[in-house]
Amino acid sequence: YDVNEKTRERGILIHSLLQKIDSNIDIDIVVDEFIYFNKIEIKEKKIFVKLLNNILNNKLIKKYFNKKYKVYKEIEILSNDKNKIRIDRLIVKDKIAIIMDFKTGKIYNDDKIQLIDYEDKIIQTGLIVEKKILVYIDYSPIKIMIF
Repeated sequence: YDVNEKTRERGILIHSLLQKIDSNIDIDIVVDEFIYFNKIEIKEKKIFVKLLNNILNNKLIKKYFNKKYKVYKEIEILSNDKNKIRIDRLIVKDKIAIIMDFKTGKIYNDDKIQLIDYEDKIIQTGLIVEKKILVYIDYSPIKIMIF
């Protein structure tokens, strides 16, 4: 059981948590649910609650975790070229879209390229992409890149 596998599993777990969270009030409920289903150990609860609060309360992205927006989480989009993409969080209001992607691990140049590719696919749906946001959650404090 190597470190890479454990890191990958943690990334998937964090994405699964974020997929169920719309706002701060969901954090404790969702973490408790994951504990109930043995996806998180009780001793890890504080760690995950703190991590999720750090993400949702970050001043640069806090406004996107409320009911003002229609939020599509882990949404799959089929583009004109028949390629499927899965976006962590597509935030939409009045035909204006914001693409948000969560990253565990290091910052790579390819991350920006990935979101630019997502933008191309979103534009094909008729939405206007206002901004793209990369959220690197393994840094303390978390790093956010908006472009």
